[in-house]
Amino acid sequence: MLFVAARAGAAPSAADVEARLALLGAGPDLATGLGHARATAAVLFFVGQDCPISNAMMPEANRIVEKYAPLGVIFYFVYPENDLTDAEAAQHARDFGLRAPVTVDRERRLVAKAGVKVTPEVAVFDAAGRVVYHGRINDLYAGLEQRREVASTHDLRDALDAVVAGRLPPVPTIPAVGCFISAK
Repeated sequence: MLFVAARAGAAPSAADVEARLALLGAGPDLATGLGHARATAAVLFFVGQDCPISNAMMPEANRIVEKYAPLGVIFYFVYPENDLTDAEAAQHARDFGLRAPVTVDRERRLVAKAGVKVTPEVAVFDAAGRVVYHGRINDLYAGLEQRREVASTHDLRDALDAVVAGRLPPVPTIPAVGCFISAK
């Protein structure tokens, strides 16, 4: 598994990430499958190497990882791109200082599991392995080429606050603005 800026090794495949998500509903002891004693949720950040909106969200994504990982939330950055090599994904992750494992989802297995359509978009899985939120990270972008100076709502943070507290997110889906994910 590739942990950019922290640990190095082989990047997990999309199938590996999918298998780890399945372990969320397996019970309270997830240490062998996920490397954590207790997982409250898992978040997949779907990102695009060449998507300017996705790249603009990387600092916020890193801040979210830093805040919620100590609370038992597991994170992955997922590149849903056919022609992106693992080395290119790792370089992009290093360039943006991504603080969670990265994987390339060439077959769109994770895209289908999460129900996402664009990058950047996120999916939050609860401790039982159910998608409880998918959508935008925040409202920094009102539309394509319509960037606000600052975000006024923080949808992913709101969803994670709820899940960490044992509740469902207040809104399960909020459309994301970004670069469309191709069918394959």
